[in-house]
Amino acid sequence: MPTAEKVQKVQEIAELLRGHSDLILSDYRGLTVADITELRRKLSSDQTTFRVLKNTLVKRAASEAGIEGLDEHLQGPIAIAFCGGDITAAAKALNDFGKDSEKLEIRAGLLDGKVIDASQVVVLANLPSRDELLAKLVGSLNSPLSGLVRVLNRPPQSLATVLGQIVKQKEEAA
Repeated sequence: MPTAEKVQKVQEIAELLRGHSDLILSDYRGLTVADITELRRKLSSDQTTFRVLKNTLVKRAASEAGIEGLDEHLQGPIAIAFCGGDITAAAKALNDFGKDSEKLEIRAGLLDGKVIDASQVVVLANLPSRDELLAKLVGSLNSPLSGLVRVLNRPPQSLATVLGQIVKQKEEAA
C-alpha cells in the first residue's frame, strides 16, 4: 500500500516529467556530496536541475506522465538532469564532468519526449550550443554584406587614388 508521502512524491516527479521534454539520466555512483554540489552549480547556469530520485517512483511517475521506454534505463543509482534550457549545454556539462571525474556515467536521455541512448546524448554534447550556432548564422549572413560594401566602395576609392596621383604629378611638374 503506497503511503501518502510516496503518492505525493510520484505526482511531483510526474509534473517534472510533464514540464521537461528534455532530460538526461546518469549513474552518479562514486560521486561525493561536494562533486554533486559542483555539478549542480554548473548545470544551474543552463537552467537545468539535477535530482537524485528513486527508480520505482520515477517508473510510476513516467507511466503517469505517459512516457514509455525509460524503465530499462532505471536500474541502479540514477540521477536525472531536468533540462529547462538548451539540452546540448546540459549534455556538454554532464559529459565533461563525467570525463573529468570518471565517476559519472550517462545512461540515457529524453529528447522532445523520445528516449535516446547514452551515445546519442554524447553526440548532443559534442554539438555546438544554440548560442554558438546563432553566432555562426549571423556571421555567415554578415559576410556577403561586408563583401558587397567593399565592392561598392572600390570605384570611389579608385577615383580618389587616381585624382590624388594627378594632383601629385601636377605639383611635381609645377
